[in-house]
Amino acid sequence: MGSSSASMAPASPEAEPTPELATPALAPACPAVPDAPEVTPDENEAEELVQLARPTLDSEVPSPNAAQSLDSRELECMQCESLLFEPTTLEDGFTVCRPCVKKRRLATPEPTGADVPWGGTAPALGFGSATNVILSDLLGRCPEAQTQAAEARQRGNRLFGDGKYLEACEAYSEAMSKSPDIVVLCNRSLARLKLEDTEAALADARLAVAKASICSGPAMLAKAWLRVGQALGQSSAACAAYALARGGAAASDLQELCSKMSRNDLQKVKDWLRDGRCPPIEDTLPALDKADKADKANPEFDEDWLRSQLECPLCLGL
Repeated sequence: MGSSSASMAPASPEAEPTPELATPALAPACPAVPDAPEVTPDENEAEELVQLARPTLDSEVPSPNAAQSLDSRELECMQCESLLFEPTTLEDGFTVCRPCVKKRRLATPEPTGADVPWGGTAPALGFGSATNVILSDLLGRCPEAQTQAAEARQRGNRLFGDGKYLEACEAYSEAMSKSPDIVVLCNRSLARLKLEDTEAALADARLAVAKASICSGPAMLAKAWLRVGQALGQSSAACAAYALARGGAAASDLQELCSKMSRNDLQKVKDWLRDGRCPPIEDTLPALDKADKADKANPEFDEDWLRSQLECPLCLGL
């Protein structure tokens, strides 16, 4: 009995609480921090292309102190950069086409608090829905061909939104025949790409870049470059990567192309972005005649009259 009691007296080592066993009890209250996702080399390369393209995009923004020229382009939509169609003024003071209201609001922060000098919501007060009658009257004095082109462009946009890409191309072509427009070229390029007509899509995109490079703002030039990159697709990874970067594409959009390029091609794209020029694309852009270089300026439009309607009588600014 004594030996039996002696053998049972010591507690089992597993039953004794030890400092080592007390620590795991805190684990549920302190969940382990998950490991950060590993960044792949392709992601790093894509991000570097985006960063290299940024100075080029910034340099294309015109100086706010630059002298303002005035012609029918002053009646362009702030969102799509084409002639206003059913103009409506938003709460930020800018005027856009009625079909562009949603895109404009998504692209700009909504005013709140002290930034809102009115009561109620902006749409309820007519911002983005009520027609700007003054600008609508001015648009009525534009050449009829430009108004017809704007109508055809908006019809093409509606057809594109409905997935009717062939009909959309026809509407865009009608708009181009009335008044050549960089916006329409970019839109028709995307519609043709949806129809898998990559050759025609690339032709439109290259013409858009050629025109936008000399007579358009930075947003439209970036959009034209983006269409070139989309049309090139996988046919030329290096040129497509350059064009997409110039178009302001995100790093995620460039990652797949980076995975398909050799180190030499990647370095080539980086050099092109540093120089702000891609010879394989830009040396083969279509030549523009005098009519193309004039862009949307129209000799029938009375510039002096338009200035008198739009300028401030005190500061004489627009």
